[in-house]
Amino acid sequence: MTIHSQTGLLTSIYDPYVLGGGWLMNIDNGLLSWSHTIAADGRHTRATMAFTDRQQILENWIEYGLGRQVVLYDAYAIPRWSGFVNSMTLSLGGLSYQRGPLLDITNYCRIVFSTVDTSTTPPTMGVRKALPWVSAADSITLYGRIEKTLSCGGSTETEAAQFQNMYLEEYKLPTSSQSITPSGGNAPSISVELLGDISWFQTYIYNTTTTGTTTALARLQAIMVASPSIIYSTDYTDMDANATSIPAYENDDKTAWDVMKGIIALGDPVDYSRFTFGIYNDRKAYYKKSPTDIEYVYRMSSGNQIIESLGGALIDPWAVLPARWIFVPDIMIGRSFTTNLRDDPRNVFIESVGFSAPDKLTITGGHVSKLSQAMAQKGLSGLGG
Repeated sequence: MTIHSQTGLLTSIYDPYVLGGGWLMNIDNGLLSWSHTIAADGRHTRATMAFTDRQQILENWIEYGLGRQVVLYDAYAIPRWSGFVNSMTLSLGGLSYQRGPLLDITNYCRIVFSTVDTSTTPPTMGVRKALPWVSAADSITLYGRIEKTLSCGGSTETEAAQFQNMYLEEYKLPTSSQSITPSGGNAPSISVELLGDISWFQTYIYNTTTTGTTTALARLQAIMVASPSIIYSTDYTDMDANATSIPAYENDDKTAWDVMKGIIALGDPVDYSRFTFGIYNDRKAYYKKSPTDIEYVYRMSSGNQIIESLGGALIDPWAVLPARWIFVPDIMIGRSFTTNLRDDPRNVFIESVGFSAPDKLTITGGHVSKLSQAMAQKGLSGLGG
C-alpha cells in the first residue's frame, strides 16, 4: 500500500531533460512520503519525497538520479507538481550517503579579477578584467549547463586562469558526503529533494547589449528564450500583457532569476497592481495580474481542511493554487462585504500552498500592497519610518 492509494495520485519519474526526458518508472508501493510547495512567485518551487526499494535500485538512484524529472499526477492524469532531483540521501543500514545538490555544480564559468602591476613598489592594482568562459563538456552533457561568474581580488592573469581552471575541475561534478553509524539497522530507503523548473533561471547569466527600452513582458520572454539548458515553453497564452517600460540594456552579470525578480516587482504601470510569475507544468510560464475575484472558500465550522470553490464545489487539497483569493466567511460575521478584496480581513491572498500526502494542506497569505510596485517602478527600494 502507498500513501497515494486513497487519493489516486501517482508519482512518475523521467530521465533528466538534457538526456531526453523519457519515462523511467512510477514510484508506487514503496513511497513513504510526498510533500510539495507551490508559491505565488515561482509556482512549483520545492518538493520532497522518500521511498524504499531494493538496494540495487536505490544505488542506481544515487549514481544516476540527479536531474531526473519528477511529476505528481492526480487521478485524472493532470500534473499537480513537476520539477527535478536536486539532491538525495541514501540510507543503507548504518550508512548514510548524500549526493548533490545538483545546482552546486559549475561546468561553465569565467573569473573576474583586478590586474596587479608588480613592476612598481608597492605593486599597484589595475583595472577589472574578465577571462574568457571555460567549460566542462562531459558535465554539461549529463547535467545541463550551469554557469557561474567567479571573482577574486588582485591577481595576475596567469594566476586567475589557474584559479578558474581549478574551480571548474573541482565543481564540474556533484559533491557527495557519507556518514556511518555502526549500530544503525534501518531498512534501505532514499530521501529526495526536488526543485521546480523555475530554479533553472538561477543557472545562467543574462546580459544584453540592446539599446533603447523594452517592456516587462518582452524582457521576461527574452530571458526564457536565452536559457541554455532547459527549453521553456513558447506558449505565452498565460502571460498577461504588461507594457511597463524598462531599459533594454542589461550588463551587470546577474543571473536570469535576479533580473526577473526585478521585473516581476514592477507590477502594473497604470494602477500598480501586483503581477506574479512562475513556471507550471510543461515549463509553461504564468505571468498574471492579481485577480479581483474570490476563487476559494474555507469554512472553519466544517471542522476539517475542506476547500470549496465560490460555487460550492469541493477542491482537492493538491489542486489548490496560490495567487488566488480565499474567503473565510465564518469570522467577523455580519461585516459588510467590500469589492476591494484587500481591505476585508476575511479575504486572504494566497502566497503559498503546502501539500503533504495523502491530504494535509497548509495555506499562507498576507496583505497585498501596491506601494512596493509603485516604488519599484521609480527605482526605489523602500521607505523607512
